[in-house]
Amino acid sequence: MTYEPMANNRAEFDPMGAEWAYIVDDNQIIYHHPLTAPRLREGWWPFARKDTEYADAFVRLSPDWCLYSWGSEYVLAGRGEQPHLAVASLHVGDCGHYCEVHLDLRAGNWTLAWAYGVEVTPELLAEAGHKAGKLLAYLTAECARRDKAGSTRPVTAHDLHRGA
Repeated sequence: MTYEPMANNRAEFDPMGAEWAYIVDDNQIIYHHPLTAPRLREGWWPFARKDTEYADAFVRLSPDWCLYSWGSEYVLAGRGEQPHLAVASLHVGDCGHYCEVHLDLRAGNWTLAWAYGVEVTPELLAEAGHKAGKLLAYLTAECARRDKAGSTRPVTAHDLHRGA
């Protein structure tokens, strides 16, 4: 994807659209290669920070639709309580309602947990489900890419912007 300078018009971005995916929008992120056979680590959290290679890293993800996204479209994702579980925070709806997504990278499913007091409308549920599905698809693809020989780090939004 080639990035165009953003017109900063959020109305042009459709969070329910099919034409975007998540991408790492963070610095110094590498693949976490746990010291186990690839078949045993299948679906394990794929990311680490370069300066702490053996520690799982929370990473900032954004839609690959533009280089710099709006604050409400960024997602903070990291490893959950088990190596194959992940948790992510995202905002949905025009008011940016907070929602937590719990992902099982091995089983290929997710659940939602809403912030206290959020009235979950069908529209909010649909948007959160759409984004959770995109998160799961992205993280699953990154796990597979990590396990390919020679892959040491993910492609980032900055790489795409630079044309790397």
